[in-house]
Amino acid sequence: DNSQDCTKKMAANAADVTAKDQQVATLTANVATLTDEKTKIQEQVTQLTAQLEEATAANTALQAEITDSKAAKAAMEKPEEGKKEEAPKEEEKKPEAKPAEAA
Repeated sequence: DNSQDCTKKMAANAADVTAKDQQVATLTANVATLTDEKTKIQEQVTQLTAQLEEATAANTALQAEITDSKAAKAAMEKPEEGKKEEAPKEEEKKPEAKPAEAA
């Protein structure tokens, strides 16, 4: 009787161990899958970070070009502004001359 009880308990324990072994195998497979996914995501993050750094560098370079272009444009417009100021002075002189001619 005692022997049969021990045999039954051993069989039950063996079944429990088999079920737990299957759970461990399933969890191990899940960990492997998740680790692969994590590795792929990390590679994507690395690639995207590199692309972002390239885009940021390109943006910085373009901003510098815009600033340089604005400065060059401003430098080119300054002499024109000076000429524009001179032109009204000449026109101002002409109306003064006209009344003198009329008199």
